[in-house]
Amino acid sequence: MRRLLFTHRGADADCTPFSIHDESDGTVAWLATAVPALEALRTGGLILVDEIDASLHPHLLDLLLGAFADSEVNVRGGQIVFTSHESYVLSPLSEVALEPEQVWFTDKSVEGVTELTSLADFPRHADANVAKRYLTGRYGGTPRLSPSLFGALVTTGLE
Repeated sequence: MRRLLFTHRGADADCTPFSIHDESDGTVAWLATAVPALEALRTGGLILVDEIDASLHPHLLDLLLGAFADSEVNVRGGQIVFTSHESYVLSPLSEVALEPEQVWFTDKSVEGVTELTSLADFPRHADANVAKRYLTGRYGGTPRLSPSLFGALVTTGLE
């Protein structure tokens, strides 16, 4: 059994080690994602990550996706499949340009059935801000909101 101990550099030379339970959610998320990702890159394997953006900074996400996209790093053809609600990876701010065939949106029908749609199924616009179009609902994949119902649930509990 292995145990990770962490220290952080600072002005004080005497750093007291601490456990992963005392580490931030972001650091724990990075380790939980980066370690299997390194293995997939080294072996040409596959990594599946649900909610990759949970507690992970967008720049770390760029670093990770960039490694899989870089043929000089990903020499064995490792693959990453992930879900995310983070529109950053679709925005011009991201350093990784995902191909439309790599992006899929999910929508729940009124019957509760999940439907998949590829970004490649939509007309391509060279100057389109895909992240903005996604957030405004042009591609689907956005929740159906009911603010009045949510508000009513709050006020019901106050009476």
